[in-house]
Amino acid sequence: MRWGVTRKKSVLWKTLVGVGTAAVSGILGGTGICQAANPFADVPEGHWSYPAVEQLWREGCLKGYPDGLFKGRKTVTRYELAQLIARAMSQGKIQAAHPLVQEYREELDGLGLRLARMEQREDQVQITGNIQFSYRQLSGKAFRKDDCENTLNDLRSRLFITGNIQPNWTYQVMLENNQYFKGKNESGDSDVDAQRLHLDGRLGAAELTAGRYEQVIAKGNFYDDNVDGIQLRWNGEESTLQLSGGKVANLSSFGWNPQPAIADTFFSVEASQKWNDIRFSAGYSHINNVRIEGGLQGNTQVLTAGVGYQQGKWQAQGIFLHGKNQYVEHRGANQNGYVLNLIYGNFAEQQQGTWNLYGAWYDQPAPTVLSHTMNGQYRIDPLHGFRGYMLGGILAIEKNIYGILEYYDLKGEKNHKNGRTLWTEIDFDF
Repeated sequence: MRWGVTRKKSVLWKTLVGVGTAAVSGILGGTGICQAANPFADVPEGHWSYPAVEQLWREGCLKGYPDGLFKGRKTVTRYELAQLIARAMSQGKIQAAHPLVQEYREELDGLGLRLARMEQREDQVQITGNIQFSYRQLSGKAFRKDDCENTLNDLRSRLFITGNIQPNWTYQVMLENNQYFKGKNESGDSDVDAQRLHLDGRLGAAELTAGRYEQVIAKGNFYDDNVDGIQLRWNGEESTLQLSGGKVANLSSFGWNPQPAIADTFFSVEASQKWNDIRFSAGYSHINNVRIEGGLQGNTQVLTAGVGYQQGKWQAQGIFLHGKNQYVEHRGANQNGYVLNLIYGNFAEQQQGTWNLYGAWYDQPAPTVLSHTMNGQYRIDPLHGFRGYMLGGILAIEKNIYGILEYYDLKGEKNHKNGRTLWTEIDFDF
């Protein structure tokens, strides 16, 4: 057959793609602009081929199959390999004189018109989204005299608009709307905010994000929210370096519920290094003019050191945090804290029936928390901090439909008031 892989050519394929696509990855070189992890549900991060497959996907040379899978065990055709080479040529990764181009000249000639049409479609704007319905129930002494609702239903809708500016640059806009169901006669909130707007691309060997984007510091245990700034990332096979700076943006809020930014300018640097199945990380962040009601005031610094291990379905992570904020320290807050996480499962939102079970232990004094990624209510002692545990699970009910159940039992560092949160959530991705 014209597109069949002969015995002779199958050796070439194993060298280039079948054995983790490592050789092709080396030919293409560099890193790309995408930020998402695990682009293909059937190639977990622990798999030996993951770094090469992810790099090709980041470069835009590897698209996968329409069902979102990589299907690495499937026999490849010369036509499919020619598509990979053609995309690399269109991005200037390899030139016409390259031996691969010469080897697949016939297939590439036949792809000419079809490839041009494919690239034209890819230049168009892409729209994706997420609809999340969540239910929160609070209990414990920490919430008996506060002003917040002990139960809250929230319908959150997000729309992501992504487009290509040129081969190595894209933009993304995130629109968000929240509807809170409080059991009263209300027409709902009609405000739709542009919560994020950022440009993503390559600047030499670095990946760049600029604009309003989601900044994550210390895996979200210190900060996970929007900022207006610039982020540079250098991603190697085993090491990463990330520099970020700018201004802390408003929390997700709307015209009827204005909220000031909880801090002013910030700077952050984080690095990691992987050895075998263990990844070590470290970071430093400085936040100016923090304003947390009843808690952090003024400048805050945090140093972090972490270690993570992944083997099969198991993942374990630990992170140490050392925070400095004179305002809360003079009122009895400690400086050192830590977070431990344990995860078991193989959850992939595109694969029905997959799941994860997970848990965490927190011991975080006030200087180590600015805007936590957790779904629990953690500001039960904002002047001193909190400690406690979380248990949770996630299940893919259908493809791109998944449910989350989490239970938090936290206690104030000094007031010792318990704050328990039951969190349930169902998400629809499209």
